[in-house]
Amino acid sequence: TVVDLSSLSMPELYNIFKSSAKLLRNNGILSQASDELYTSIIGPFAINDFEELFSKSIEADTRMCLGDFSDRRDKAFRWRLHILLEYASSALKKNAVFLDLGCGSGMIASPLLSKFYEKMLLLNISYNMVDSFAGAAIGDESATNTYNRHDGAFEMSRKIVNQYSDVAILRSGFLPKVLIEIDVDLLMRVTFVSLDLNAAKPEIDSLKYLLPYLPSGCIVILDDFGFPGSRSQYFAHLQFASMHDVPLIHLPTGQGILIIR
Repeated sequence: TVVDLSSLSMPELYNIFKSSAKLLRNNGILSQASDELYTSIIGPFAINDFEELFSKSIEADTRMCLGDFSDRRDKAFRWRLHILLEYASSALKKNAVFLDLGCGSGMIASPLLSKFYEKMLLLNISYNMVDSFAGAAIGDESATNTYNRHDGAFEMSRKIVNQYSDVAILRSGFLPKVLIEIDVDLLMRVTFVSLDLNAAKPEIDSLKYLLPYLPSGCIVILDDFGFPGSRSQYFAHLQFASMHDVPLIHLPTGQGILIIR
């Protein structure tokens, strides 16, 4: 159900936020939202600050990838994109490798490459877009929603790769198996990973394969971590981080950040 929040009174908004927080807690998810804490963008100052943030940090035109979303959903995605771009900026190192696992139609690749293409070219950085473009692997019941992409995702990703062919590479296949095709030398130079497979098992299996090769300081962005529909991923990544002594940061955007050390 889509609710126009602008038409609600403050008490009505509070009740919606409180119900949402209870749902998160009941699913065992601890977050800023589950503690009934929210970053307000209602006041004029916050709105102006919000727009200024995008004018400074997000230069790429993301409309072709975002589609015709509502203004609120568009802004919610842009906050997540802001996190991705800022961490990607810190991972721009000579001969580095970026992995976009579950790239779909290129919603992340398009703005990231647009913003950093010249720097990546200068630093000899390769950007690897990986997806099955064919739904979940057969027999993988835990990944029924994996790679849930809209029609035309492959063509959109291929168009992005053609546009940035000097740095972008498209790899089609199921994860984590497709990672085996990537030279170990490249995996040892990975400084940035975006992980968005919409299911716990292939995400954890991919991380287990990558972990022995990832260098200290590598950033892994978990796109689906703190959302109500990501309960299995939430607990799986918490367990993975604990077992491997990897710091895991939970952001109010719903993203998670693993810092390899």
